[in-house]
Formats: sequence, C-alpha cells, structure tokens
Amino acid sequence: MDTNIVYILPVVLCVLVMFSAFFAMSEVAFISLNKVRLRYLLQQGRKNAQIVQRIVMKMDKLITTVLIGNNFVNIAISAIGTSLFIYFFGNNVTTISAATLFITLIVLIAGEITPKIFAVKHAEKVS
Repeated sequence: MDTNIVYILPVVLCVLVMFSAFFAMSEVAFISLNKVRLRYLLQQGRKNAQIVQRIVMKMDKLITTVLIGNNFVNIAISAIGTSLFIYFFGNNVTTISAATLFITLIVLIAGEITPKIFAVKHAEKVS
C-alpha cells in the first residue's frame, strides 16, 4: 500500500463513520417523529415541516435509501479498516480478528447506537 494513502484512509474512515451516523439518525428521527407536532408545525407554515412531511409520506423510499446507504458505508468501513490493520500489523488471523472486533465496536458505538439514541431524544431537530 502506498504510504500517502495510509495517511488519507483514516480520514476517509472518519468520514464514513459520520455517514453511518447520519443514516442511523435519519432512520430513527423520521420514525420517532411526533406526528401531532408535525401537523402543528405545518399549520404554523414552517417550511422545514413541509419538507419533513414529504419525506414522511414516502417512508418506504426513505428506509430503502437509508438501508442501501448504510450498508454501503459500513462495508467500506470494514474493508478500509481491515486493510489498514493488515498494513500496520501484518496479515494473520490475530490481526484480522482484532480488526473485526475494533471495527465492529466503532461502527456500533459511533455509527449506530449513539446516533440513534440522540435521534430518538431529538427527533424533531434531527429530521
């Protein structure tokens, strides 16, 4: 692996984890959104409420987009993360096992659990 790319890939990994968090928050925020509050905001003429309403009306497309995007991002995180582990620690079972464990924890904590908890608590703002 080229040494220049070794410096770029960790940045790419961070961006991909942020995308994973975005997809996770989007999914939960729109599902958790208070429909009564959305109606109230629509009656108030809030422009953002109209956009959110259009998205909520097409929930199947939202879920499909989120699932495809999140799967793509998480697979890329896994591939890039494992490549970096192999570059730094060698190609052996221990390295690949450690990479799998570390990457899984990062994706679960930073890309799934934390963003979803935040989105449930702040569904209106996130959506």
